[in-house]
Amino acid sequence: MKNSIVPAVLAVLVLSTAPGAWAGGQKGGAQMDRQQQTNQDRKQVHRPDKQQMETRSQEQDRVHQQLDPIYGGELMSQQERLEYREQLRAKEATQERDQLKAEHRSNMQQRAKERGVTVQEPIYGQNMMSQEDKLRYREQLQTMQTEQEREQFMAEHRAKMQSRAQQQTLQPDDVEEAE
Repeated sequence: MKNSIVPAVLAVLVLSTAPGAWAGGQKGGAQMDRQQQTNQDRKQVHRPDKQQMETRSQEQDRVHQQLDPIYGGELMSQQERLEYREQLRAKEATQERDQLKAEHRSNMQQRAKERGVTVQEPIYGQNMMSQEDKLRYREQLQTMQTEQEREQFMAEHRAKMQSRAQQQTLQPDDVEEAE
């Protein structure tokens, strides 16, 4: 009797715990799978993919081109413009940025000479201006007698171009100084 009770008790224990443990294991695994999927979904929502980042970068470059062109930018590839802007942002001191701009200006003048073209000083927002507007801007700038007058004129022009950009739904978030 002793020998038959032990296997029976063991069988009851195994059968009573096995389905619960098995079902709990399945349930626990399913919950874990859902939790992992939710975590992955959150990561995807908060982390843009490479294509989204490139698209955003191209859009920012377009806005910068519209409002604040780079000296000689028409002689540069999109990648060169992006790299140049990044180099400018990376410079902490004004003196370092000014040195980079001077080197860039020299390089663009050399490139223009090699290609047989001339490079005009960029006008803030020039891509949103007609040829007549650009000519009028340059003429007015030449009539300014003092540096203070020129700075005031350029500040007013900058505000006008930013307003125009917003009207065209470009909405520049961070417009840099002329480069």
